[in-house]
Amino acid sequence: MATRTVATIFLALLVALGLAGTAAAATPNAALALTSDGSAGDPFAAYSSSSFILNTDTGSIAQADNSGSYLGIGLLPSVVVTQPDGSQVRVFEMTSFTVPFGDTVNLSGSLAAAIVASGDITISGTLNAGAFKLGNSIGVGAGAFAGGQGVAYSNGLQGAGPVGSGGGGGGGVGTTAHVDPPCCGYDEASGGGGGGSANGGQAGNAGSLFPSGVNGYGGAGGNPSYNPSILQGGSGGGAGAGGSDYSGNPYTGNNGAPGGGALLLETPGTITIGTGGAVVSNGQNGIQACSGGSGAGGGGGGGALWFAAGTFVNNGQIDAIGGAGADGRCENTPARFIGASGAGSGGVVVIDPVSIVNNGIINVSDGNGLSAYGGLIETFGVPVTGTGSLQGEGVVPEPGTWALVLSSLAALCMVRRRRI
Repeated sequence: MATRTVATIFLALLVALGLAGTAAAATPNAALALTSDGSAGDPFAAYSSSSFILNTDTGSIAQADNSGSYLGIGLLPSVVVTQPDGSQVRVFEMTSFTVPFGDTVNLSGSLAAAIVASGDITISGTLNAGAFKLGNSIGVGAGAFAGGQGVAYSNGLQGAGPVGSGGGGGGGVGTTAHVDPPCCGYDEASGGGGGGSANGGQAGNAGSLFPSGVNGYGGAGGNPSYNPSILQGGSGGGAGAGGSDYSGNPYTGNNGAPGGGALLLETPGTITIGTGGAVVSNGQNGIQACSGGSGAGGGGGGGALWFAAGTFVNNGQIDAIGGAGADGRCENTPARFIGASGAGSGGVVVIDPVSIVNNGIINVSDGNGLSAYGGLIETFGVPVTGTGSLQGEGVVPEPGTWALVLSSLAALCMVRRRRI
């Protein structure tokens, strides 16, 4: 469990200067230290065994029907907040916020999401800011960065990420074809994409290489991009390189996977994740390569989950896990490691209440299920009690003291709110 005493000292300094209110829960970003006007009510409390999409670009809600298609059912009042780096967060202002047991609420869109309630927040179902199944495709989480795009017989493109880039690097095209029975003649020398990095996680690992011939390089892992004052999603994995078959026909490398999204839950009361409840923002798994020697797409970095409350109780599951890498071939032989992609790093979980009780699991493992590229669990020095476990945390570079102070001060001056 990481401790950032400078952040705690800085928040105390804001209060002493009269720059931070006491009604709102503390967050690492002063632009998001908000109170709720209750205009959005408690929109999901009356439903059971339902699945929803809450869109951060429009504020609209869609509900799944019996066929799995999503139909629009309304528009929630919301505001948009601009962060110090210029990125935006859509804020839904609730009286209280409830996700009943059996319900799933998926947050999707280009903006990060903040749910701010004047009353308690209770998650007994699933609140998901990561990737989710959307018909025959995959929905992308709120504020997640996209994976790199594959190009026909060319180097894969880097995954998207914040300034400084936590996106996984694209794989390189192999320049020499070789015969590798039973795959017989494919140019399997193309490298896989690197894994994406999360805000707070370590760099993802690089894609694999075939050990002979003139081979395409594996994509580099994403650079660490820890910024304690910005709510942002995980970076995308790099695309695998495009290959060719024995006749020279080009194939497109597999796209990198998107990272997990970004979500803030904020109340002056209590946040409770119930038994069987889950708050999730995982990076999407990498995409396997099955054609013409192309490299696999890298896994996305885990997302960001911020919790600001008077009291925090977790009896369920909190996940900000990196996406797994993918095999380069479809057959179950050693050839599957050719052009395999890297896993995404773990994400970041920030919990900033007066007291923390964890009887469940908080997991920021990388896409390999390990802490080698694990993320961050930040509690600002508040002790964690309870019988639960913290899993997968890696070593995260400590930002400079003055960089943290100045970035937080900038948030006070640059917030702009637009009523929708």
